[in-house]
Amino acid sequence: MGVRIVENVRPAWPRGKEWLVASQPAVVIGDIEGEEHGVLGRVEGALGLSDGSFAIGDRDARRIRIYDSAGRHLRRFGGSGGGPGEFSVLGLIGRLRGDSIGVWDTLDRRN
Repeated sequence: MGVRIVENVRPAWPRGKEWLVASQPAVVIGDIEGEEHGVLGRVEGALGLSDGSFAIGDRDARRIRIYDSAGRHLRRFGGSGGGPGEFSVLGLIGRLRGDSIGVWDTLDRRN
């Protein structure tokens, strides 16, 4: 079996419809140091919610943190442990129906 090589001689989009990256971020979430709710450990995933807010999985803290569209912390849930709403190893986060958030605990193999 050979290798198929595809060469694109021009973009697939028309002039003026290119994607552009802004010179400044639209929202900044998280700090290097400061208040506990602002410092993120290893970010496991992030979801944009229908009201413009964001859900961010912080694997180090084993929490899901919710920030508004301007990046201000609103609330958090989760924590370390094996009980309801707690995580041994916070794994993937994903969207369920509506704005419900699903979280997979990779150590305990549960959501």
